[in-house]
Amino acid sequence: MVLDALPGLKEEALTKTEIVDALEEKGIETSKSTVRRKLEYLRDLKDSVRQFEGDGKGNPLLHYRDVEAAFTPHDDEV
Repeated sequence: MVLDALPGLKEEALTKTEIVDALEEKGIETSKSTVRRKLEYLRDLKDSVRQFEGDGKGNPLLHYRDVEAAFTPHDDEV
């Protein structure tokens, strides 16, 4: 759900509010707290979700999918 709403480019990264809005456009009702928990889970479980501090008002955290990391094998994988 959340992963599908994330863009694949850092330049297109979204805030939590923008992710909630994107999900609502797809007919999925959710909250910022749910999105925050899902993002934390995805960052911890898969190292394919990235976040960084934006330049806007209050320097919001921006999130995107690191598509290259998703397909990079780890040391313990063959």
